[in-house]
Amino acid sequence: MSYAVKVYYQPKFVDCQTISTAKVNCQSGNQLNLSLKGHSRRFNVAFSTQSINFGELKLDSSLSKVLTIYNNS
Repeated sequence: MSYAVKVYYQPKFVDCQTISTAKVNCQSGNQLNLSLKGHSRRFNVAFSTQSINFGELKLDSSLSKVLTIYNNS
């Protein structure tokens, strides 16, 4: 027989390591001690350009340009 236990990690700071313990009590009376470790990392995002110049546009007209976002996390 097997059971699934969901564990959620929600760090409050970046670039930190969290170590915690948890105890699971089974209906049969058995106990399971868990050692939990999580590490949060800073995101690493970059854009294809630092600025986009749309120039002059007539009223009620539109112009589209491409901005690429790189997620190197």
